Amino acid sequence: MISTAANGYNLIKEKIIELIIKRFIRLTVTVVTLGWVKYLYFLEVSRWIYKIFVAAIDQNLLKIQY
Repeated sequence: MISTAANGYNLIKEKIIELIIKRFIRLTVTVVTLGWVKYLYFLEVSRWIYKIFVAAIDQNLLKIQY
C-alpha cells in the first residue's frame, strides 16, 4: 500500500517536472522567436531611416550645387 502511494507520488512528480520543462522550452522558443522578429524589424526600420537620411543629404547637396 505504501509503495503504491510512493510510486503514484513519484509518477505525479515526474509528470509535473516534465510539464515544467516543456513549458520552459516553449517559453524559451517564444522569447527567441520574438527576439529575432524584433531584431529583423529593427534592421528594416534602421535601413529605411538610413535611406531617408541619405536622400535628404543628396537633396541638400543638390541645392548647394545650384
